[in-house]
Amino acid sequence: MKRISLPIKVLAVVCTLAVAVTVFIPATPAYANDPYMDRNIPTDGITNSDIEAMNQHEIAWLLSQNQVLRDSYQVEKDFQKLIDLQAGRHGDASTLDIALGTYDTGLVVAQSVHDQAAKVIGAQWGFNAKGKVTNRDAALQTVTDARAGLRDVHYRLVFITHNLHRAYADWHYNIIY
Repeated sequence: MKRISLPIKVLAVVCTLAVAVTVFIPATPAYANDPYMDRNIPTDGITNSDIEAMNQHEIAWLLSQNQVLRDSYQVEKDFQKLIDLQAGRHGDASTLDIALGTYDTGLVVAQSVHDQAAKVIGAQWGFNAKGKVTNRDAALQTVTDARAGLRDVHYRLVFITHNLHRAYADWHYNIIY
């Protein structure tokens, strides 16, 4: 009887796993029917005071995020100074310039999304001047849209800051080694 070689056994196992994964993993994205998405949350149990509290939370988040954006612009200025200093010491820092340009572009986009969320919150559709609910559906839509915009800005800021840090770490590693 002829023995089956090890590479053939490994190939058979890999092919079997690939077929099993293809058959048993659903073809639709998991988040498509996510019950925790804002638009899927049932609103029947939410009282007007809950909506008012959510509105106050979104306003506080907007103000806090405004400070984060101001700090992000300061990071941009400080990083430019760092690039100038490192270019003087080590020569080529073009990868850092590219990373900073990408950061700047992402920051501009995040600022525009933040401004749009501020317009939604500032309009206060469904609320009176004292922040009390006057139109339940419009108030829920205001809170939901504001939360989605602020969340989007948060993720954008995290992403661009992480990428800037990663670019600097890679550049620094290449200088040392």
